[in-house]
Amino acid sequence: MIRLGIVGAGSIVQSHIDAAKLSGFSPIAICGRKGSIRATKIAKANHGLLAVASLSEFLQLELDAILIAVSTEDAAGVLEKCIESNLPILIEKPITSDPEILKRLNGLASGQVRVGYNRRFYSSVSRLKEELIHQNGLVQVIIPELSIARNSTVEERVSAVLENSVHILDLLCYLFGEVNIVQKNVIKNRDNFDCINAQVILGDHFIGSINIIFEASENSSVKCWTQGKSLELMPIENFKESTKMKLVLPSASFPVKRYEKVFEAWEIDEDDKIVKPGFLRQYKEFKTFIAGAPSNKLATLQDALNAINLACSLVDDLSNIK
Repeated sequence: MIRLGIVGAGSIVQSHIDAAKLSGFSPIAICGRKGSIRATKIAKANHGLLAVASLSEFLQLELDAILIAVSTEDAAGVLEKCIESNLPILIEKPITSDPEILKRLNGLASGQVRVGYNRRFYSSVSRLKEELIHQNGLVQVIIPELSIARNSTVEERVSAVLENSVHILDLLCYLFGEVNIVQKNVIKNRDNFDCINAQVILGDHFIGSINIIFEASENSSVKCWTQGKSLELMPIENFKESTKMKLVLPSASFPVKRYEKVFEAWEIDEDDKIVKPGFLRQYKEFKTFIAGAPSNKLATLQDALNAINLACSLVDDLSNIK
């Protein structure tokens, strides 16, 4: 069993523990903030897990790998200290919203750090990636932020893009390759902005748009049209494919003739039902990475930097709206 040490005691940690155990890891130690009550509770709820008082004490333990799942404000500092252990590290995204800090961390690491962009491991995403091989076409991306908020500030909206939209931005880089902004438009009101629209080139074979909307009732989605196929992730956990339309005749309840998409049968993988979607496959991949196998699926620090740089380009100058 791989001895896993955990830094952080937030609500997401139990999902990590569950997926790690199912993948052949043995979580043996957890370290929260000094005097962390949550770390103690998590340790008591998981047999064999020891709550450790400090990070320095934690790093003296005999471990095979480390999970870092702390707040964004603490993640970079914790990662820098853990890098010195030279152990394989999985750290929750996005680590930091400052590209310069991430660039420095990338220089310090020796290739042992991977970033937990777990959406890469959704069964829906895997299916879409298969469909995109040797294809070209059009892409439309919708990223809703602060959907249940009202009267959010400029700063809160910028922060949402830098800390949350990066999840989808990384996914686009994983699916299509490098994402380059051709043109950006922003819908502004008197003292805020409501929508960011960017015309983009995705990899070598796709063009499209990224649309970030705020305080709107919507799901995240990635839609592609290629070689006569309509492909979509909406929400991201769900894959839909259509190659034809059907005629629906008028009825008493809806007296209008219309055409509807015919979707191919698809079901979410069992791995995404057992624990939080993407987590089980991510830990299975992390396990083989620890064993020395290369991985082109686990996100690297450079991948995380690419996502942050793209996010920064999308919100550039928006903090100055008056």
